[in-house]
Amino acid sequence: MLRSARRDQPAVVALANRIVPFPLAARLAGMENIPEPRLSGSRAHCPFGEFSHPDSGVEKALRVYPDHGYCFAESLYLSPVRIYAMMTELPEEEAAAQLLDHVGYHPGSWQQRWEQAASPKAEPDRDALSAALQVWLGAQCPQWGNLQYDSRVSSVLAACLGLLPRVNTEEDCRVWLERSKQAMAHTIRRVTWRKVPGG
Repeated sequence: MLRSARRDQPAVVALANRIVPFPLAARLAGMENIPEPRLSGSRAHCPFGEFSHPDSGVEKALRVYPDHGYCFAESLYLSPVRIYAMMTELPEEEAAAQLLDHVGYHPGSWQQRWEQAASPKAEPDRDALSAALQVWLGAQCPQWGNLQYDSRVSSVLAACLGLLPRVNTEEDCRVWLERSKQAMAHTIRRVTWRKVPGG
């Protein structure tokens, strides 16, 4: 199991939240019938509904997203680590360590980390980053084949891709991909939202 010094514990939680998909963390915690996540959120029963919801959990109040969940009945944001910690009654740091073990994440030794830090930095593969974003979009959005041609969507995608020349480090790559996913998810939700007639 991954062990960290106390000062590193928040970093372990952040790392697990970044690496472990929310639906996987929920399944590992014991939730059943987790729907496939979508950019607009997939509906599910909240595991705390029976005791914490006014309707005792009858309605599907939990929205499942690729990287988090949100219970509208409780106004409760759930990261992968938080859902796992709450359902297993573990401290978040231990829950994060268990999730990282489940996905096979093993940090390198200090020697490996030193060699990586001291080695000359290669140019990031910007074509691979662009492809990664577009593969993610296709996987998360069933309508991507058509939506990619919508001018509102394509203009945001073009803006994201236009920032790639500024991506120079591994951290830049991580931040670019994370922010691009957020921007695209927000845009797609806005474009696909349908106003109720008369509403």
